[in-house]
Amino acid sequence: MLDLKGNLILVDSEGLAAYGPDGKRLWMRKEWTTPSGTSFSAQDKLWKGAVDSRNNLYLAYANGLLVLNESGELLALKPGRYYPAVLEDGTILISGSAYRVSEGEIKLFAPAYFAERSAYVSEEEEETVSRIDPDTGDLLWTYSLPEHERNMGYSLFNSTLVSDKAGNMYISTTGGSVHSLDQEGNLRFILHVDDKTISGAEVIPLSETRCLVVVGSAILLLETDNGL
Repeated sequence: MLDLKGNLILVDSEGLAAYGPDGKRLWMRKEWTTPSGTSFSAQDKLWKGAVDSRNNLYLAYANGLLVLNESGELLALKPGRYYPAVLEDGTILISGSAYRVSEGEIKLFAPAYFAERSAYVSEEEEETVSRIDPDTGDLLWTYSLPEHERNMGYSLFNSTLVSDKAGNMYISTTGGSVHSLDQEGNLRFILHVDDKTISGAEVIPLSETRCLVVVGSAILLLETDNGL
């Protein structure tokens, strides 16, 4: 990945390193240590990188999300596997919730409504989403991707599944398109994204009729009519 100054950030044989446009290595980090003493290796598998308007780096490793300043120094660390979207102001979007770096931590400030996980995407069949009754475990409904999206090789990102206060659900495909369903599993709308890359969208429900959709660097405020 490139930062705002055109420096190349990558994992090499020694660790995470930054190289200037002239090829000169600017810095290298083998590991980071949190104030509590937890260490994190710079050579773990790196899934995704992003940069904000202050040139801070956001690195989604297989075992944690790291926020670094432009010199590679650790600002915050959140253990776990995440595939976030990062806005220019440093807001981090993960599974419909919004986080920001504060006091050396990645803190939640806008939680997703859908927290009980009574809907899920099966690991065996990633083209369908099902909802169960959280009290009885009975299957309530199942929604499957349209045939044309299945034929394109798209599946559903379980980690993008969120809901608004009215129970309307939003989930992204691996192509970035967003499917919205009502409480009964009926399709409300599909927001098509045709960038032909493997990149899920992040949805932040604002109300029953409005939601924020982030796909890569594109941000869309979507408003529906009377929740339909």
